[in-house]
Amino acid sequence: MPKPVRSLIRVAAFAAALVLTDFAWTAPAAAATDSSKSAEYLEDARDHLKKGDVRAAIVQLKNALQSDPDNVKARLLLGQLYLRVGDGASSEKELRTARKLGAPADDVLIDLGRAYLLQNKNQEVLDEIVNADRAPEIESAVLVLRGNAYMRLNEIDEAERAFTAATEIKPDDALAKLGIANVWRSRGKLKEAEQAVDEALALSPETTQALLMKGELRRLSRDSEAALVSFEKAIELQPEDVRARLGRDDDAKAELERVDEKVPDFPMTLYLRAVLQAKQRDFAGAQVTLQQAGKALANHLPSIFLLGSMHYAQGQFEQAVTHLQKFVDAVPRHLAARKLLGASLIRKNEPDVAVKVLRPAVEGAPNDPQLLGLMGNALMRNRQFAEATSYFERAAASPESIPVQTQLALSQLATGEAGNAVANLEAALDADPEATRPGILLALTYLRSGEFDKAIEAANQLESRLADNPLPYNLKGAAYLGKGDQETARKTFEQALSIQSDYFPAEMNLAQMDIRAGQIEKARERFLGIVERSPDHIGAVMALTDLERRDRDSDGAIEWLEKARSANAQAALPRLRLIDAYIATRKPEKALVIAHEVEQLAPRNPQALDALGRARMANGEPDQAVGTYRRLVDLAPNSAQAYLRLAQAQAASKDEDGARISLRRAIDINPEFVPAISALTEIEARNGRPEEALVL
Repeated sequence: MPKPVRSLIRVAAFAAALVLTDFAWTAPAAAATDSSKSAEYLEDARDHLKKGDVRAAIVQLKNALQSDPDNVKARLLLGQLYLRVGDGASSEKELRTARKLGAPADDVLIDLGRAYLLQNKNQEVLDEIVNADRAPEIESAVLVLRGNAYMRLNEIDEAERAFTAATEIKPDDALAKLGIANVWRSRGKLKEAEQAVDEALALSPETTQALLMKGELRRLSRDSEAALVSFEKAIELQPEDVRARLGRDDDAKAELERVDEKVPDFPMTLYLRAVLQAKQRDFAGAQVTLQQAGKALANHLPSIFLLGSMHYAQGQFEQAVTHLQKFVDAVPRHLAARKLLGASLIRKNEPDVAVKVLRPAVEGAPNDPQLLGLMGNALMRNRQFAEATSYFERAAASPESIPVQTQLALSQLATGEAGNAVANLEAALDADPEATRPGILLALTYLRSGEFDKAIEAANQLESRLADNPLPYNLKGAAYLGKGDQETARKTFEQALSIQSDYFPAEMNLAQMDIRAGQIEKARERFLGIVERSPDHIGAVMALTDLERRDRDSDGAIEWLEKARSANAQAALPRLRLIDAYIATRKPEKALVIAHEVEQLAPRNPQALDALGRARMANGEPDQAVGTYRRLVDLAPNSAQAYLRLAQAQAASKDEDGARISLRRAIDINPEFVPAISALTEIEARNGRPEEALVL
């Protein structure tokens, strides 16, 4: 089974720790109202709860409501217990009814939000569970709910703001701390995530969710013993919560059987058993298990995703597309599902549909190598060779990619192990001689390492497998160019264009050769021809910009950059260059407008923040620039340049003590960073510290 599928199924397994089912229970028809009998059933339910028997309590609460459908306390408690067993839809129904019957809004609000989350109704949380003038504990809980909804929608920055605001309102809110831990984990910062989890546990040592996350983080750190301690404690605190039992793969089957004895055919248990079977590659058994749940799991998103993953793993691409499309329609920002759906469509020979499915994912994750490789593959099969080439090049420049040997190869390439990288790419080709992606990446690898003869050989092998495809000729032309064989390189690029006249990578290479040969106007004509046929071709527009700057025509350069900005609403590069151009031509207000655009496009991009900071400084806003550069050093804590920028803004806002600290940090990072040393020398001299200045 391919490694990506294994990882996707592991994702599905862990999703069980966060997303429970949304099956519904049906109660018998209501009988005549008997308030006293209803009150007795309610007391019985409370007694069962004291003994820890949630299921019996639910049965008695249903009896209470059968006797008196208007028993608001029974409704409210039943809604809360449905939350405990993971039945979000039934919980929502009971809570809404309780509210109509007069339950205080504050008693219903938070639980209703949790019921929404169980059903993946994230937008409903954001639309209906909003902040107001309530008690701090309620306002904090509202923010935590909103943060969790943002997390599910992959709006990580918004989630972080919500969780942080919750801690400001209620510093001892363990769930808010846990939310911050989830933010860190989503960014791959496991150390910071565990620190936040520890803070949550210090505030509330018996929070099951925090114990589960602690166990998972310890497991990821290969500390199995500590992970088991956390999982065991979670089970001890909440034995009916099957999620905790997932932490122990070795005896998960026995644990599920124990739960099944108490609650036979409980849909959540069936789902988890299917996950376990899928992890053991018993796909047929997993499908039978899910079928046992009947309609209860028909709209359960993790089950739908699991089915799609299993069908893909078995080569059943038609069924895979059916389930994965349903999942993506419900959760359009789920990256793994879009990747798997795109891969299924490619295997179904529907590359045009795959391109449409994958393009929104690329916009959201522009540096994901697996996604870039899939997109390149889909575009190539759709005969969009020029665009496919750019995606393969971006994938090759990344530290990891898709197939096992290819993934290992690119990881090794990124760490300087070019020899091992080549060996693994060759192994991938040996395993699947018809594979084109490893062949393309192998040729690109040889080009990057300067082994041009081997790059030509790899391109020749691709040529034999890719009929009527200009890409191998473009690779070969680049290799000849690297060898200094200008004549053969030009002929090879022209051969690529004879196969496809609008294959822009070859046209761009020929234009660059024209520039090196001093044929500037000929190069300009090529770039203009590309832009005429493809107005949003960023590379050609940027090349024309460079030609205008070469001629010292600032207005012409700005005009081309503005065209690139208008043609591509998502392109950061022309906007970054425009910011520099407007600052240089003393139009800082225009630079600031564009800097805000770039910040919206890439809020966690260091270049975007640096550009915003420089635009604010140019507009005479040093205080705002300080805030921007603080965000920059948070993103790039090991960048001496970032701390220099912060120091310059601090000095401009009359905070020389702060500037001194920032400059010291820059010098600690890079003791030979002359701009920081020079700036600190000036500050020390200006503030009457000549000895410190002389030492510097």
